[in-house]
Amino acid sequence: MSNVKRRTIVGRHTVRHRVFEVERIEWKHTDGLSFDVYDTATGALLTEESFDDEPCVTDIEDLLDRLADELDAGRLDPWFFDQPKPRTILRGWNGAYGRCRCCGLEAGPDYHLAGAVPPGENGVVCDQCWDERLR
Repeated sequence: MSNVKRRTIVGRHTVRHRVFEVERIEWKHTDGLSFDVYDTATGALLTEESFDDEPCVTDIEDLLDRLADELDAGRLDPWFFDQPKPRTILRGWNGAYGRCRCCGLEAGPDYHLAGAVPPGENGVVCDQCWDERLR
């Protein structure tokens, strides 16, 4: 049986060219509130631990920076996060490694260089798109 009384979308913020929704959760038998952040493009829940107050743009930026650090260090909880979703959300701006020639997202620190790429063309391939045949 759920202790949730009501869930309501109370905010929509564009941060780093992505749209995020803030959901307010009201609880039964208490006046306390919780706030979660969702990426609207993927539906991914980004708050493993809910905010106590409604997050603003700066709070969401801080959350994204924290998630990026945890993703790069391999510390995201695999039971909570669907790994490809945060990677897709965060790769758009997480570092200056170049864009993947396959998917167009920021390649991130685990990028590869494709072989036999004509001079002047992008040879960067992200780890998600990498295939050994590209050597």
